[in-house]
Amino acid sequence: MDLGGSPHQFGQASEDFFNTWNNVVAQLMVMNPREDIPGQAPGTRITPQDKAWLKQAAPVGLIGGVAVISTPNRTAKSVFERKLGDIISAELTAAIGEPIKLAISINSAATETDDSSAEPPRTEPHRGETPPTQPRTTQSRPTETRPAESYHDFSQLNTSPKTGTPSENVAQENAQPSREMPRPTSYEDDPYVLQYPDSSPQEKRPSTYPDATPTEPAYSNSGDAPVGNSYDTPAETAPQPWNEGYISNARPQRRQEQKPDSERSWLNENYTFDNLVAGEGNRVVRAAAIAVAENPAQAYNPLFIWGGSGLGKTHILHAIGHRALELRPNLRVRYVSIEEYTNEWINSIRNNRGEDFKRKYRSFDILLVDDIQFLAGKPETQIEFFHNFNALHGAQKQIVLCSDRSPKGLTELEPRLRTRFQWGFTQDIQKPDLETRIAILRLKAERENAQVPSEVLSFIAEQKAESVRELEGALNKVLIVSSIQHTPVTLEMARDQLQDLVAPEVVEITAPTIMSVTAEYFNLTTADLTGPGKARPIAHARQVAMYLCRELTDLSLPKVGNKFGGRDHTTAMYAERKIRKEMSEKRSTNEAIQEITARIKDQAR
Repeated sequence: MDLGGSPHQFGQASEDFFNTWNNVVAQLMVMNPREDIPGQAPGTRITPQDKAWLKQAAPVGLIGGVAVISTPNRTAKSVFERKLGDIISAELTAAIGEPIKLAISINSAATETDDSSAEPPRTEPHRGETPPTQPRTTQSRPTETRPAESYHDFSQLNTSPKTGTPSENVAQENAQPSREMPRPTSYEDDPYVLQYPDSSPQEKRPSTYPDATPTEPAYSNSGDAPVGNSYDTPAETAPQPWNEGYISNARPQRRQEQKPDSERSWLNENYTFDNLVAGEGNRVVRAAAIAVAENPAQAYNPLFIWGGSGLGKTHILHAIGHRALELRPNLRVRYVSIEEYTNEWINSIRNNRGEDFKRKYRSFDILLVDDIQFLAGKPETQIEFFHNFNALHGAQKQIVLCSDRSPKGLTELEPRLRTRFQWGFTQDIQKPDLETRIAILRLKAERENAQVPSEVLSFIAEQKAESVRELEGALNKVLIVSSIQHTPVTLEMARDQLQDLVAPEVVEITAPTIMSVTAEYFNLTTADLTGPGKARPIAHARQVAMYLCRELTDLSLPKVGNKFGGRDHTTAMYAERKIRKEMSEKRSTNEAIQEITARIKDQAR
């Protein structure tokens, strides 16, 4: 059996993934069963029985970071979920260069067998071993639960249209809600820098940059993983082919070599200006970002980009780095989130390497900082960032910052930081309009080599998605179901799978509704919120209600204050700022706001 399948069955773009699969499997097949698998946890080995099970699996496709693997029966699927899937997920992640999860499906075309009698093909015993008479289930750790990090959650997928079954540690100065940050494509643990090989740390950096003629970057499309040694396998039942183009197949990239700290940028190669869809909501930001990338520190320094989550701020940061390096490969560029920056700063102090930290961050030509709002509650880190900002700006090095709020809205940060953030150019990103959302989905479908009807793209784009990320997630869900069911993408199937996204009827949220629901949540009455009471529980509930009035209605500060017993607009302003700060510092406050908001929307219907 050709474990890679036939390219003509799945589309030419999927051939790279099949080659990568063949390479990974070939490497595992020649592993000594008495030796640990390199790069995996100690004691992780692959036995002859594991190899026999492995031969029965076949790749289906790669969809948005999820590798869909077909197995012939439930027993094989169970073995993969208990042990082999963990190994394959780690090896594919290393080979492709980005986190890969697994989705294990059963090939409906394979011969149905009883699970209790299903066995892998017979294997020749490894030298010095006794030939096994049956799969050694103890090697498969049958009681081990499936790790969530290695598998995509398909519990919400309706795998049959009719009758199918659901198939840091971070030292921080103040506790904050954990937030998963975008990971770089090299998928390594050490969060540091990039300097291209033809540039050295000792090289004196110019204070200004030579002019460069702006050109459209021509990024390489070559990403074929090297093919490993071939090996013989007995004839197996291959997965049933289906029409070309229904599944999504991202092109796997060569595994990047480990680079030292001074030679990394953590730029995600998938985030470039080429695949950033321009619309009315991001047109100004995109133009400013291109200008910064082509002429660093000349026009907008710093460039401050702000807007809601999932609107493309991180994409633009990475795109700036790629365009700048395309024009001037010798530049030292670094992308970093504030969470990583803070963690690195604290570790440098703990290890008495604070000066090394300063030298490193002041050596960059372009510093791209994400989620700057999370400097809130970290006074020592704010001081360090302030001095690094001054050093870079004074040396005419480019700084680009992203936040979910404008500089004026970052009231928890030191005023001297906020004013510096406004030295250059500040611009927000708006939510994309319908036309732009359709264009985003169409581009993603094309990149995934998936045939998605225009009516399906329009249907998804019309739903009440809060961000581009949510839109793309909805399309991913439809494509994954299509690949598992071996069926084309249709409007009916999309409606069935995206019921949770269907836009509800428009409802009007009023101040009385907000006050009533908030009072009930805190076991109070509306009279308590509008009355003169100043006890802490009452004052806190009142501040929450004022904050929600500002968030969920168009009421001005004076009108909000008036709704709460004729209070002054400064009281409403204080309440809004206080609750916003608490949400960034206390998980309990953030969760309470989300719960109350959900109840308000339910009652408003």
